[in-house]
Amino acid sequence: MGKAINESGALYRIGELISSERTTPELLTKILNIVYREVGADIGCLRSFDGSTDELKVISFTSQGKGEREETDLLRSGEGIARKSIQKAEIQVVRDTKKDPELRYSSFIKKEKISSLLSAPLIIRSKPAGVITFYFRKAQKFSGEEIKSISTLVCYLSLAMDDFILQDRVEILDKLASVDTFTRLYNQRCFKEMLNKELSEALRFKYTVCLAMIEVDNFKEYTDAYGCQQGNLALKEISSIIRRNVSAYDTAAKLEGEEFSVVLPHATNKNTFQILEKIRKEILDYPFDKKNRIRISISAGLATFPTNARTASNLLERANQALYLAKKEGCNRIAFSLHVSRESIKFGFCPPTLSPFYRFVLKGAREIAEETGIIDIVIGASESEWDYEGQLTRIKDVIENKVDVIAICSKVGRATKLQIEKAAAMGMPVFIFNIMEEMPSDKVISYIGYDQKEAGKEVGRYLARLLRNKGKVAIIEGLRNEPDSIQRKEGFLEAVRDFNGIKVVASEPADWMRGKARAVAGRILKSYPDLDAFFGLSDEMVLGAVEAVEEGGKKGSIFTVGLDGNQDAFHSIKHASLTATLNTNPKEIGRILMRSVIRSMIKEEKIPRQVYSPVNMVDMVNVDQYIMS
Repeated sequence: MGKAINESGALYRIGELISSERTTPELLTKILNIVYREVGADIGCLRSFDGSTDELKVISFTSQGKGEREETDLLRSGEGIARKSIQKAEIQVVRDTKKDPELRYSSFIKKEKISSLLSAPLIIRSKPAGVITFYFRKAQKFSGEEIKSISTLVCYLSLAMDDFILQDRVEILDKLASVDTFTRLYNQRCFKEMLNKELSEALRFKYTVCLAMIEVDNFKEYTDAYGCQQGNLALKEISSIIRRNVSAYDTAAKLEGEEFSVVLPHATNKNTFQILEKIRKEILDYPFDKKNRIRISISAGLATFPTNARTASNLLERANQALYLAKKEGCNRIAFSLHVSRESIKFGFCPPTLSPFYRFVLKGAREIAEETGIIDIVIGASESEWDYEGQLTRIKDVIENKVDVIAICSKVGRATKLQIEKAAAMGMPVFIFNIMEEMPSDKVISYIGYDQKEAGKEVGRYLARLLRNKGKVAIIEGLRNEPDSIQRKEGFLEAVRDFNGIKVVASEPADWMRGKARAVAGRILKSYPDLDAFFGLSDEMVLGAVEAVEEGGKKGSIFTVGLDGNQDAFHSIKHASLTATLNTNPKEIGRILMRSVIRSMIKEEKIPRQVYSPVNMVDMVNVDQYIMS
């Protein structure tokens, strides 16, 4: 063959291709290139073989600078030797084409001046799946060693061919799962998926989507008169008419019985009506009944997102209502939905108060709401964290305002549960955020926030590292009976319990207030002048402790660590006052909350029972990336 085959080098290159690319005809051509160059052939041809039909088909072809060949000529030249190699499941060689009774008269062999051929079968799972043929202009002798090397290379090509056949079958099956095989329109399952997908995109990029529901008139009379088989043929022809009149961007589907649907993105009522009217006229004029006894026609109902509805189920309902109207008015017509969708979705946002933390939660929620342009936020917040009566009153006010969905972060416990049950009874979806209490599970869609206990643990582990596992720590609590205060403290104590050298010498409440925390921290410093660190269960309180530390002249000698992730805390870290805080990403909580509301209300997705936002420690090392200008 003129040169030794570099088997290992070729196998390495083929292996790299197979592992890095999806198997396509292009990949098979790349592998064929490697093999035929290594073999020293002038032309390489890869054919697939279908055992059920005995058909050979060229799927890949390569040559050294001679350009494309006609597939028919190529297939005929060497077909005999190719079939022989498949039948015998072994490599077949023609050393001199002039002596071969089939090849010496081939126009392709003469034109390309081919002297020798080699065909190797591709065996997959003990069955022939194809054949590779190499064409040589110079006569070849093919030693036993060369035949063995070629067999090894062909085995690798067989692996790629196996993957190609499998992917081809998977794609066919996937298409069949989405298409009604009789009418060649999409099926009902695919229609629902495409409708949800289009509305999701339309909401994001702010464009309209029209939905047409179509039903064949007089279809029962037609099948009663001419039989089900003739009825099926009529449905097939109607499907063809619909398919001809919609664009490649639209989704035409066959539903149950004699019902069809079309989803038309970026469409208006006017141009959708024109399309439907053309379909209606073509169907009316088609000679389904040559005797003219029963005339088949269609009725259609049309609804548009977001004019008539803002969710997939509501849009479907509006289109069906319009279809019912068309039928009621005498059939053979197109009716528009008369329902006008409300201008916006009212979202009730009920935090305990609008502290810096909850302002950032609200800011994140507003960012996402503004992207949609259809969500109005109704705020119900009391004056302070401990104003329980005010919190409950604001929640009641928001519910009575008849919002469409409500998000609650409350510290009122049992009384809040009653309000949640009231909202659910009104058909109002309820989300809980930031503080997770035992709420009626069947009434609450999801909890959005972070794991309060794990947050406390994270601070405990961080502080233990700062103190090098030894020191005296004081905790400044929120309101002692509140779940967030209890869970954060429990997590912290659980974490530092693993470090025998760390002692919690004091733990006092400051009711989430900076001024009160400052006074509490001042008293603790007098009682424990050798204190090593403060942990404030919120940033507001730890900033009060920072003030007390600085007033006591102990700045730099006492670590102060908070929990929340407020901008005031970040600026204090930047100025080397506060040591660190656990950033609970309040803005991200707001974003996740609003995204979950949109997914539930508009996209009608099922939301997980708990959705956590990420948390991380912020100190002098990384604070710059969190400070907002």
